[in-house]
Amino acid sequence: MPKRHDPPSDISQSFIVARYELLKHLRSRRLIGIGVVLVAVLALITAIPPAFGDDYSNDPADFAGSYIGFVTLLVIISATLFASDAIVSDFEKRTGYLIFPNPVKKWSIFAGKFFATMIITTVALGFYYLVVAMLSLAITGEVSGLMGLSFVYAILYVLAASSLGFLMSSLFKSSTSALVLTIVLLLLLLPIVDSTVQLAEIEPNYSLTYNSDVVSYIMDDPYPEDIIIENFTNPFTGDPFVQYVPDPGMAAGVMLTYSAVLLSLAMMLFYRRQMKD
Repeated sequence: MPKRHDPPSDISQSFIVARYELLKHLRSRRLIGIGVVLVAVLALITAIPPAFGDDYSNDPADFAGSYIGFVTLLVIISATLFASDAIVSDFEKRTGYLIFPNPVKKWSIFAGKFFATMIITTVALGFYYLVVAMLSLAITGEVSGLMGLSFVYAILYVLAASSLGFLMSSLFKSSTSALVLTIVLLLLLLPIVDSTVQLAEIEPNYSLTYNSDVVSYIMDDPYPEDIIIENFTNPFTGDPFVQYVPDPGMAAGVMLTYSAVLLSLAMMLFYRRQMKD
């Protein structure tokens, strides 16, 4: 009697989906694009001080902080490129007709795609932090331990931003619409709301984009408190403008909460969506 082979478990199927998603990303121009962006940012920040006749900071945290300030932008770009069309592409390009009839649960497909997104974005960010650490070691002779903490918060922001991208991908019928709305929300609309709320002297501690600033603030030792800008007057109150600084503990909780809620909504929409939609 031939030996019976049991089908792979749901978790194993998720890893299979993730593997093929990673292969798709590795063959795409988007990976080349994010690589070009990373190299360009690193080269530009490194070249600016000597170009203006300035010396690099001798403090490893300050030196690395000049690079870490661009991490949130890199996260937004990565989440937009790798998350916001992960779901909608199968419906738009009709590849779902080949995937969905297979004996694979939808949650396995969803989990595999999200896992692949997290891997590719984490590796990209890890490369960026590694190069910054090497530059810091070469120029200042040290690597700040705060970089590791910043990297943890960057991954939390990747998790939340990718969850938003998956929600857009599950909601829209066009990859372009999902891509545009993801980057507009994270880069423009939400930061504008944050600034407007701060003008009303209310700390937007509920905001994802506001709390993402902890990625760069964590490089300051001691961690900064709210900043009063004396030479800028609040047009509504006439008082000096207060720039609020997110609390690290609350920031982690907010980003994890956004991740859980947005990802749950995205999965619910994905479950209800049909190829005919």
